[in-house]
Amino acid sequence: MVGVHFRDLFKQGNAAGILFGQPLHRVDASGEASLTPEGENRATPYHLEAYYRLKVSDNVSITPGAFVLFNPEGNSNNDTTTVGVLRTTFTF
Repeated sequence: MVGVHFRDLFKQGNAAGILFGQPLHRVDASGEASLTPEGENRATPYHLEAYYRLKVSDNVSITPGAFVLFNPEGNSNNDTTTVGVLRTTFTF
């Protein structure tokens, strides 16, 4: 995975980042195990993530973000999946 993080983006205390990589996935199987069940199209999965941390006050920040998964479960028949996230952090 590779990523870039930007401090103090647009305003002091705010931050943003983007990450791209390849999640762990099985590339080999031995014995009785089958690597690819019938009907699956093996493909390499990829992960893309972006976020922006907005500092609301000295003690509160809100971080919206999104994850995109390409070829989930290593199967190109699976639709690309997007997940939105929202995190609130309280610091005391």
